[in-house]
Amino acid sequence: MLDVDHSRKTNPDSSFSFSFCISHASQDLHCPNLSSKLTFCTCYANAEPHPPRSTSRPRSCCPRSSKKSKCVSVKKTNTRSVPKRPVLLMRHGKPHRRLLEVRPQLGSRPPTPRRLRHWIRPVRPRRQRRSDLRRHRLLRPRRRHPRPGTLRYAVIQSDPLWIVFATNMLIKLSQELIFNSYKTLDGRGANVHIVGGGCITLQYISNVIIHNIHIHHCVQSGEANVRSSPTHYGWRTLSDGDGISIFGSRDIWIDHCSLSHCKDGLIDAVMGSTGITISNNFFSHHDEVMLLGHSDSYVPDSGMQVTIAFNHFGEQLVQRMPRCRRGYIHVVNNDFTRWEMYAIGGSGSPTINSQGNRYTAPSNRNAKEVTKRVDTDEKKWRDWNWRSEGDILVNGAFFIASGETVEVLYEKAYSVEPKSAALIDQLTTNAGVLGGSGNNLGTWRTERSGGGYGFGDDYSENMLSGSPSSFALSSTLLPPLFLLSSFLLLYL
Repeated sequence: MLDVDHSRKTNPDSSFSFSFCISHASQDLHCPNLSSKLTFCTCYANAEPHPPRSTSRPRSCCPRSSKKSKCVSVKKTNTRSVPKRPVLLMRHGKPHRRLLEVRPQLGSRPPTPRRLRHWIRPVRPRRQRRSDLRRHRLLRPRRRHPRPGTLRYAVIQSDPLWIVFATNMLIKLSQELIFNSYKTLDGRGANVHIVGGGCITLQYISNVIIHNIHIHHCVQSGEANVRSSPTHYGWRTLSDGDGISIFGSRDIWIDHCSLSHCKDGLIDAVMGSTGITISNNFFSHHDEVMLLGHSDSYVPDSGMQVTIAFNHFGEQLVQRMPRCRRGYIHVVNNDFTRWEMYAIGGSGSPTINSQGNRYTAPSNRNAKEVTKRVDTDEKKWRDWNWRSEGDILVNGAFFIASGETVEVLYEKAYSVEPKSAALIDQLTTNAGVLGGSGNNLGTWRTERSGGGYGFGDDYSENMLSGSPSSFALSSTLLPPLFLLSSFLLLYL
């Protein structure tokens, strides 16, 4: 039995009361608070119609044989000041607050059973339109948390991880792939290509190894939220479109990778980054290959140390191999096939130690010089410490040294003992992504790409023998001791 009583006590003349009595066949019909002037009864049974609109029915008008009966008692007064009050009901076994809205629009005429539903009705929240739901789905981010088993999920973890690939794959990025510290990205045993928006970003982290990965056709991305850790999902501005962007990071090793066709630089290390080794890589089909240093006036780059060793600078490269601003750069045992403007450039008084390299100049008579002091007067760069030791200069190439040749000045720009430049072919023969039995690796050609993600003639074989959309990726915990002892081998 449910008894509901609403009354307004502030004004006795405007009181309003009603009661509901619900009885079944096995219960007696008893309605309290029936001292009102008007009494109405509605009986619901299988064969009984609704009672006529009458006010002269007796109190016990509902027969006991009816399956469901309801008596309503209403004391009618001034209905314009009827309050709205929440009523505590039970819904699914739990208290449920529901608001009853009273609509006193009938004047002095009492409500009839047929019009009772217009007198008192529950107020429910407006249902959300389908168009609103559809618009909400479009505006909502697709997936804030990357799926386990994807590359993005692995590189953002806080734990040290050794990430390997279970199959060949082409990974098309929509936004930057932001790494966390203590990660080894190992592409051995699979043909892995990373393309798309932003590519790889190493920002304010340390102890990262990137090995045996194709990185190419990287474009600008940003103006969106990107997840950089399991707990951080934030806004990223427009990126430069670098293949690998090293920003304020240290202890980075990039080994046996193939890089080409990026929007800005293939590898950029700026904002105080240091302890960087770039070894056994293959660079081709690009303009501004490598930038080391943020600006000439950025003092934290003065302590930057970078080793560039055993790399092959291949076809259709223009400049910046590297372009240095401040810092200490060791360029050792690299093969510079050709360039269109210059090979090594710099500004801001960097220290460059070139040992055991082979420089092959282009046919252009105006581009024979290996070095270039960018936007600097000769009176200033005469004191910069640039030296060439044991290099082979081919096809009229020449290296303009400057500064002093005192060995102590190049201690910070010395990381590995150079081999003879006569062994360049053997030292760089395996530069780039390593091949192997059962690994259908593509090889670079000299023709330019047609643009976009259709790689055109850059690869002579089928890039992906496996499913390109497969993200079968496995990652295991990598002890920190292994990372600390394995990367930067060239510094030991």
